Amino acid sequence: ACISRHVIDDLTQKYVSIGIRSGTREEYEYVSENKIKMFTAEDVYSIGIEKIISEFRDYIKGPVYLSIDMDAIDPAYAPALGTPEPFGITPRDVRDVISCLAPQVVGFDLVEIAPAYDSGGTAVLGAKLVRDFLAASSKARLYL
Repeated sequence: ACISRHVIDDLTQKYVSIGIRSGTREEYEYVSENKIKMFTAEDVYSIGIEKIISEFRDYIKGPVYLSIDMDAIDPAYAPALGTPEPFGITPRDVRDVISCLAPQVVGFDLVEIAPAYDSGGTAVLGAKLVRDFLAASSKARLYL
């Protein structure tokens, strides 16, 4: 959340966050005051990732910097995280976001794998998501 705040304050006027599970009162107030679009993990579960992606695209029509924070993924799929918390989104949800937004993406990162706690599965998932982004991005650029 701290890094996001710097991005919002210094670099962009539109910001979307998908997969939030918890936050402080101050963080939620900041989201409200700065007209940040926030979709919780519960939103993903209840209204579906397709609807959220559609709302994202309606809100941000131009270039996108996509940052995948592995902490959004449920620890059942990715246990070696910086702040694992149950009831997160699924890797399939993340893959759908990646494949749908790839044509708009001008920069990408994936963060928050904790190697010290990983038996290998979380790193493999992270690598697969990066590979999926590279493939979707390449495919999108073929049709420009």
